[in-house]
Amino acid sequence: SDINRAIDILEETMNDLDGILKDEKPPMAFVDTLTKNTINIKVMFWINTFDKNISWLKVQTAAIEKSLTALDKAGYYIPRDIIELKNYKNSNLKTHLNKEEKYARR
Repeated sequence: SDINRAIDILEETMNDLDGILKDEKPPMAFVDTLTKNTINIKVMFWINTFDKNISWLKVQTAAIEKSLTALDKAGYYIPRDIIELKNYKNSNLKTHLNKEEKYARR
């Protein structure tokens, strides 16, 4: 199923990352919660905390970045927060532009 494929992708991604234990305590991914709109998958892994050359924060950052990239490449949609704006007075709304839009207007 698509859920099992996503879990496989996440576990494979963790197994490819430096700093994550593989043999002793392999990484695992599993369905954590079901919501109205999403199936939330949790990823758990261990690092060697005795190795002072391994930074937990760097490993965690790499794990998140690589997971999002791998899922995106495989065609999985990562939902974003939805914000509804209502403009009852038809006034100009202040918005934040991303960098590309900001520089394109110059």
